[in-house]
Amino acid sequence: ALSDAFEVRGVPHMLVFDKAGDLAAVRSGYSGDPAPTIELINALLAGPAPSGPMPDGPTGPVAGEGG
Repeated sequence: ALSDAFEVRGVPHMLVFDKAGDLAAVRSGYSGDPAPTIELINALLAGPAPSGPMPDGPTGPVAGEGG
């Protein structure tokens, strides 16, 4: 199961991936301050886009495009 692959032992459990699809961070449990996670996500979004397609990326239509 996917939860086993990412060693999920409870909820909430958040996995943050970068634009290349690599695991960038894991957050487990509740946190009173969301600022560190927001800063991480903003930094990942500001980073460069990966060069080329993701190896195992989706092959279907992109959301919001034609269809």
